[in-house]
Amino acid sequence: MTTYRYEQHIGANLRRLRERDHPDWSLNKVAQMLTARGQTMDATAVKRIEEGRRRIKFDEAVAIRDILGVDMDELTTSPELLQRRFLLDLLKDVLAADKEWRVAPEMRKLTVYHLQHIANETTGGREALERGVSEWAASNDLSDLYTAMIMHEVTQDAEWDERVRTILRAKRAARSDDE
Repeated sequence: MTTYRYEQHIGANLRRLRERDHPDWSLNKVAQMLTARGQTMDATAVKRIEEGRRRIKFDEAVAIRDILGVDMDELTTSPELLQRRFLLDLLKDVLAADKEWRVAPEMRKLTVYHLQHIANETTGGREALERGVSEWAASNDLSDLYTAMIMHEVTQDAEWDERVRTILRAKRAARSDDE
């Protein structure tokens, strides 16, 4: 049976949110909660939804949304797009925290911690983070140096440390040439 892309997104988001926000929820528990909301199904049906192998009726989608406590947009949007949105929001927080460095060092630390988690714990997180940081920096007219510094701080990766050093050397060389 063919499922539509939004149904696959619902399934992927159901699994992601169930595992992340409700690790104690088994497939049976989700099935019971949906049944209590008038959408009779068993654990196998929930598993097939999560795997994108079962069609989803509108009433079922509404019940899934309700038990997860999210809006329909979050439920039906691709997990990759949701991750990019989240990254961009975190990056905006980094910029705001940088502007308020003296006032909000804990906010900046927390934001960097979340970015580190995404980079290290999610599939494709490091690549998505790099793309997001680059796009965000470009849209805010920030330099490659700023992008590299954020990525180095978040990933603690020697590659990013070397990029920062390379950019700084190039800037020093350019200044020396100008003098």
